[in-house]
Amino acid sequence: MTADVVELTEQSTEDVARARAARIRQGMRTFLETVAELALAWERRDWQTLGYSGWQSYLDAEFGAERLKVPTVLRQQAVEILRAAFMSQRAIAAALGVGQSTVRDDLALLSGSTQLPDRIKSLDGRDLPATRPTP
Repeated sequence: MTADVVELTEQSTEDVARARAARIRQGMRTFLETVAELALAWERRDWQTLGYSGWQSYLDAEFGAERLKVPTVLRQQAVEILRAAFMSQRAIAAALGVGQSTVRDDLALLSGSTQLPDRIKSLDGRDLPATRPTP
């Protein structure tokens, strides 16, 4: 059996390769900045300021299908950042477009390696004890 030979397109020039690397680095910074902005939107209750009935309505109307969809390792990093902003599991799940069980599992992985807050703000603004998933 012979292996198929895959023809590569022409190789990038150094300028093109450096420009692409710069865009990739910018995308990584932009992701972390976006997560930080989501945390601020939560902390400052932007959905109320803009007249939405709740966090989910705000996310759906403002971002819709453009909601963050990220690889697992980046999602876990986002979960850690958003939880540090005292967000509930449901609020984090809505912001990242994943299920609450996914957030719970990510928090369980993080609980042994990072300091998570003891309290969170619920979707309705109440100050509650943070759920502690077991690793």
